[in-house]
Amino acid sequence: MLTLFLKECKTICKSIIYLVFICAMILFYLTQYSEVAELNIKQYYTNEEYYTGSLLNNPLIKPQEGAESYGVRYAEIPEKVMPEIMMWLAMNWKQNYYTTYNFIGIGRLVENQNEKKQAEIAQIILDITGIDADEVYNIYNNKLLESSQNNLRAIDFSDVIPIQVTYGEYKEKMKQVDKILGGKYGESNFQSHGAVPLTYEEALAEYDAFINEDKITGAYARLFCDYMMIIAGMLSVFMPVAFLLRDKRAKAHEIIFSREISSIKFILSRYAALVIMMIIPFLALSLIQSLQLIEFAVKNNLPVDIFAFVKYVTAWILPTLMTTTAVAFLITTITDTPVAIAVQFVWSFINLLTGTFSAMASGTGSLIHYGMNLIIRHNDLRSLQFYKDNLSQLIVNRTFYTILSIILVTLTIFIYEQKRRGEIDVRGSLRKIFRNRKSAG
Repeated sequence: MLTLFLKECKTICKSIIYLVFICAMILFYLTQYSEVAELNIKQYYTNEEYYTGSLLNNPLIKPQEGAESYGVRYAEIPEKVMPEIMMWLAMNWKQNYYTTYNFIGIGRLVENQNEKKQAEIAQIILDITGIDADEVYNIYNNKLLESSQNNLRAIDFSDVIPIQVTYGEYKEKMKQVDKILGGKYGESNFQSHGAVPLTYEEALAEYDAFINEDKITGAYARLFCDYMMIIAGMLSVFMPVAFLLRDKRAKAHEIIFSREISSIKFILSRYAALVIMMIIPFLALSLIQSLQLIEFAVKNNLPVDIFAFVKYVTAWILPTLMTTTAVAFLITTITDTPVAIAVQFVWSFINLLTGTFSAMASGTGSLIHYGMNLIIRHNDLRSLQFYKDNLSQLIVNRTFYTILSIILVTLTIFIYEQKRRGEIDVRGSLRKIFRNRKSAG
């Protein structure tokens, strides 16, 4: 079996589809993620706003006592949530466009509402605040001009926008807004609008956790996995489908079926080879920032986890690769068609959007969500506490997909063995059905 595994690995290395997969991965890495650590390190030494737009967003920089702001945290605090959403609603009402989300998290821009709907929304703003929508908008505009904050959510509107209803009444009013706009606008994002300014003590505790618990590389490894898992979920399916269909195009099935090698050895060898060969480029790319951060930590006498990227890539990305490959094996073995590409792509796309919407409503202020998604999100260098609080959920998630991939591969072996014996011919059966229908017609 080892000999067959190594032979499969050698064949994969020589294939054009593998080269294309690596190139797509590198291109995505270079355009979406590659400079994050480099520019944060550069900003650490210069204190200039090269990348983040604010030194507050750079976790490498220790907060200084007496600063004007230390960022924000998010929580469902009614006295913060209600004024801020009223500010956004008044702004959207004034400009007559609203962003709503459907049940799977796909956003859409709702523009040019008719006078009746605009009047209904204006009445809801009046019912909640006791002042008309134009006045709420003017308060927002004046507050924005007076503030020196770059982040709109860092501005506190609780002292300038009045609220005349209870939190329960407010939620009912926002459900009416959702109904008017035909999507989720205010019903599912209360916590994400509860921005509370961080104190110096809180910011310092967050920094200490980043340095001493995350040991710098942990946070960047999670961000790396967040980006690269999109490639793992959406593009890795092309590899197994291409290799399985290659045998059919080359009419190699007859030779394979006639050999004494068992179905178990053949499927497991090819499956293991594909998964291993696909995880290697992820590990290789992760070394770039890992080495940058290790050099930075050693130079500044800071603690560092030198294996963080390897651990996160293995624990986070590997189960996704195992699942996408197993899905491709099962569907392609059954149908002898590339339909698995469409199935996996649609699944990953919906999964990504659903996770994005859930993250937006999670109250973290960033794209962070685990749940039971194939593509998990953690698009933030901070939020270590969220990771710790939801670690058990994450373990269940990754364990589930690992077990699911094993089940799917087992089913593939069974079906492949039946096909070798001539007891299953799905494609042939479908052809007969279509021929019979055509003849009957």
